[in-house]
Amino acid sequence: MSGYCLFDGAMAFHMVSHSKLFADTGLPWLAPLLAHQDLRLAGPFLIAHERVKRDSPEWQEIVRLVGAFPHALHMSVIQSPLDLPGLAAHLRQFAAFRDSLGDIYGLRIADNRVLAYLPRVLTREQWDSLTAPMESWTPRNRLGEQYLLPLHATRLQRSGTPDPIHLSDTQIDQLIEAGEPDALLARINRAPRLDNERETQARHEAACCCIRFWQACGRSDQGVLLALARSLFHQGIQHRDDPARMQALVRDAIALVK
Repeated sequence: MSGYCLFDGAMAFHMVSHSKLFADTGLPWLAPLLAHQDLRLAGPFLIAHERVKRDSPEWQEIVRLVGAFPHALHMSVIQSPLDLPGLAAHLRQFAAFRDSLGDIYGLRIADNRVLAYLPRVLTREQWDSLTAPMESWTPRNRLGEQYLLPLHATRLQRSGTPDPIHLSDTQIDQLIEAGEPDALLARINRAPRLDNERETQARHEAACCCIRFWQACGRSDQGVLLALARSLFHQGIQHRDDPARMQALVRDAIALVK
């Protein structure tokens, strides 16, 4: 059994793009999942950390990479009997998906924010196919706590090269809906940052709260949602626990956008 770290390069791109070590395209312990060389560090990539000598300059650079995003939400740990090329080849089949029209889109399998809901968006067969060669898969939550993703015994019945993944319109809608709080945080410039790591979970809860109250009012105007979120974050996200206050903020947001 071998251990691997799966990283989302986009989430740590500022660090890896300025690293002389990761500029080396011949590192024997690193395998990008995107085939295009210009994008090798902008997408997901695997590191066989057990093949790197502890306390070496390479190890220290990997440590820097681990700390490049709040609560290491860009990194998960995988145990698998496959070697590095084999696991990378397997995961490449899931780094993108096709929709009902055959168009291709990226799937953020290395982003722990997505991994939190991906098992319930994929069908049981799709999840089993993705996790077939894994003994364990351990991401972190928004508090920095490690947890195990569900691995079903039925995954062991999967063999051979997996088929490219296709998602239904309903599944795509579920992905968009589940990712809406993070999209909202990005739009109001409140996405996770290392200098506000302690608030990562609370900010996500506040974004979820804004969306719930906005939807409860029957709104479809994104301008109202943005106004509500900006107001809540300006006045203090602790107000998310006060329904009366949230309803008042919704009314103010509606009046502001009219």
